[in-house]
Amino acid sequence: KTMNKSNKPNILILYTGGTFGMEINPKKTSVYQVPNLKKTELKARLLKFIPEIKSLANCDVEILFNQDSCDIDFNHWIKMADFIRTNGKKYNGIIILHGTDTLTYTANALSYLLCSFSRPIIITGAQRPLAALRSDARSNLISSVELLSKKPKLNQNIYVFFSNQLFLGTKTRKKSPTEFDAFESPRFPVLAKVGSTIHYSDTLKTLKRKKINYTLNKAFSKKVLHIQITPNFPSSVFNQDLISQLDGIVLTVFPSGTAPTKDPQLSQFLNLAKKMQKPIVLVTERTGWRSNPKTYSSGKQLIDLGCTWGEDLTPEHAFIKTSLILGQTNGQKNFKSLWKKIQL
Repeated sequence: KTMNKSNKPNILILYTGGTFGMEINPKKTSVYQVPNLKKTELKARLLKFIPEIKSLANCDVEILFNQDSCDIDFNHWIKMADFIRTNGKKYNGIIILHGTDTLTYTANALSYLLCSFSRPIIITGAQRPLAALRSDARSNLISSVELLSKKPKLNQNIYVFFSNQLFLGTKTRKKSPTEFDAFESPRFPVLAKVGSTIHYSDTLKTLKRKKINYTLNKAFSKKVLHIQITPNFPSSVFNQDLISQLDGIVLTVFPSGTAPTKDPQLSQFLNLAKKMQKPIVLVTERTGWRSNPKTYSSGKQLIDLGCTWGEDLTPEHAFIKTSLILGQTNGQKNFKSLWKKIQL
């Protein structure tokens, strides 16, 4: 049953845990704990602290997990996607309440797993629990419900909403563990800003979900390693025994798409990975996303050694996409062709 029967839009609120629903230890007011919430308790809590949502939409509440987001893994994403696919079509939109540490990974994973789902999904959360003073949980949920309830309607996509800003889920990164303005989209425009009015960007008006012409198995490789290149990178630790245990590697390189390829040990590591047919995906941090690694000899060498250039993907997105492709049947053998075919 819904919280309020009317002709308003129907919104499904899925709780997965995280700071949003945490309780404050009365003996240690700075320590947050994940309670084992029941659906009736969460619904009562939402109505107590955020009664305004009743005026915007009919909201159903379901609890999928009571999980600190640091413990969210591949299995949770598959369960989320299965539940939404089975139960979500009768709603106008879906909100996922999620912890912030792995929220970006979840947004990317669901973008692939639910690539054909026909409803908009907003993932949000909080830096302070709903029950705390000065909590951002209240405003984040109210605005998420409003964005799904009012025109212009959001297209089918996975979005992230935080601190009055709506982002495309696959473009987000967490930038602060303490500020309410916890997320950013360094490589893609902010889609909407909520103030006294809601300002929608032109990008949002033209944004469409790309169709993936490939049937994805609900499977991720658990043997993808994400590492970052540094000066004096310890390439020697990546011997044949270690590489043989991996399915693939995501390598965050310097902003220009370069790495110290004059180091013979790094070259040996890259050559060994190529020989063993272990895909390596190259990405950069916040800056340099428009760079072309072939501009520099060291970057060109990376590509010549068979590395796949991640272009404008964030490291989190590259990790999810790599893990998903390598979870497919013959994903390692057909990695490069699947990388091009499976595009969001």
